[in-house]
Amino acid sequence: MKKILLILTMLTMSIMTFANGGRITSQINTGMTRESLEKAINKNSIPELNIVYNANNGIYFYENVTDPLGITREIASFNFVDNKLSSAIFDSPSTDQVHKEIYDYYVKNQKKFQDKFTIMKDDKHQYLLMYNNNITLVVEKIIAPNREKRTFITVHKATPEIISLRIEMFNNLKENR
Repeated sequence: MKKILLILTMLTMSIMTFANGGRITSQINTGMTRESLEKAINKNSIPELNIVYNANNGIYFYENVTDPLGITREIASFNFVDNKLSSAIFDSPSTDQVHKEIYDYYVKNQKKFQDKFTIMKDDKHQYLLMYNNNITLVVEKIIAPNREKRTFITVHKATPEIISLRIEMFNNLKENR
């Protein structure tokens, strides 16, 4: 699972431009420092899971953090570049039914977000893409190397490159069925 999170986060990090202000949750915004994040969520990271590249760059893992719609997820990882939050992944164990419920909850409650989204829905409830000028949000089912099903909610600052990549991923998923 840690490797999957790392790959997804590094993919996001490798093509992203960084700016302040993309709202991830009511307490978390892109561009905030790690110290500000920990104060906002009132938690310390899990040292044995963290992947630290240097003092300003790394991926930090936290337990029981609320996702963008206020539901507590088992694990959340936050990617920092130049000591600024660039993306987040909220992760929880899942079954096909639980994943569908999370997927449907995001579709039905998109109005709870500050800004309106463009939405791309997968008819099999595997991959949901929501994006606007500020953030991209993806709900996707992941099967971990140990065959455990997980639901990832990935949020990051929107850029034309990120939006284009996510749309391409969505279209490839539909074509490969």
